[in-house]
Amino acid sequence: MFFPATRRIVKNHYDLIDRINKEFNRASNFLGDFSCDCSPAVNIYSTDEEVLLTAELPGIDVEKLDVSVNGRNVTISGARAARVEKEDEKCLLKERADINFNRTFTLPFTIDSEKVEADYKNGILSVKLPKVEAEKPKSIKVNV
Repeated sequence: MFFPATRRIVKNHYDLIDRINKEFNRASNFLGDFSCDCSPAVNIYSTDEEVLLTAELPGIDVEKLDVSVNGRNVTISGARAARVEKEDEKCLLKERADINFNRTFTLPFTIDSEKVEADYKNGILSVKLPKVEAEKPKSIKVNV
């Protein structure tokens, strides 16, 4: 199969996504300010006792961060404003945008909302979500 010399072969979909992002960022310099409804990267881990939700939220002011629990649903939301330019400045490159996000996760068990703990350190939100007693696995002793 022949590929023209000007055509670049995409090794994997991450290369293609990276190229699209770079082109978008390049174009955004000419378009001016933009904002994005971005979703932070999230991991959710489970043990018999609790669930741990972690989210990457660099640059988010803790005052603009909200965590709420309702039964089986956990919602994280927040906002980050990009730096405001001064009158005597000219932006040469702008890759950081204003972001707003709101994500809800439905878990397969009910959370004890009275015991939820959330920490935010080094741009990582960690939320401990204890399971209600009725949802925790129980060991049954078999009598002989």
